[in-house]
Amino acid sequence: EKVPVAPNTTLREVLSAACAKRGLDVATRGLRHGRTRKHLDLSITFRLSGLDNNALIEVVEDGHTAPRGSSQAPCRVAVQLESGDRRTGSLGDES
Repeated sequence: EKVPVAPNTTLREVLSAACAKRGLDVATRGLRHGRTRKHLDLSITFRLSGLDNNALIEVVEDGHTAPRGSSQAPCRVAVQLESGDRRTGSLGDES
């Protein structure tokens, strides 16, 4: 099915529209490029995604998305200061 997309539409909005048409739960789904089989970052806009016009995108069960309220692995963050020093750390659910 085709989902109309504007350049500033996020891929999360595309996923929501596609799931609404099929009656699927957005929280357990993700998007994957049909040709490269690469999972897509839902936080970016269509314009910045690098996808071609009329690209084939698949709605897939997303093993990367944990249900809300479940524990997830900590997120590693790196910040480069103006002085050139780099600081790294981990953020967990408690942060």
